[in-house]
Amino acid sequence: MHEAVNYINHLQMKIQDLGTKRDELRNQSNMSACDSESGSSYKRSRHCVIVSPCMDGVEILISGGFKEGLLLSKVMEVLLEEGLGVHRCVSTKVNEGLLHTMNCKVSDPTGFDLCGLRQKLWNAVTPSSR
Repeated sequence: MHEAVNYINHLQMKIQDLGTKRDELRNQSNMSACDSESGSSYKRSRHCVIVSPCMDGVEILISGGFKEGLLLSKVMEVLLEEGLGVHRCVSTKVNEGLLHTMNCKVSDPTGFDLCGLRQKLWNAVTPSSR
């Protein structure tokens, strides 16, 4: 009987550990926001914003279509409001859209709110926010 109780306690601890790992993975996956919408007469290109930490700051990936006319000026406004300067920006044509990759330096990466920045950028690049 004592062994059964120990085994149940051991399983409960493993379940808690797995729950913690699951929550960490969810938080990491929530760092990206993607949206695709289809209309009856046209299809909007996929919009995606991914913000991830890199060695000396933050890397931002933004994808969008030509038809929506992503305004990089709106993205730059958000970055300036957050006190970020762009060190590198590369735009690449991919299929029927553009992929923008930006690297920004962050003075204190440990205290930086990646999810908050991602949400602000998402609001700036989605067509409904214009």
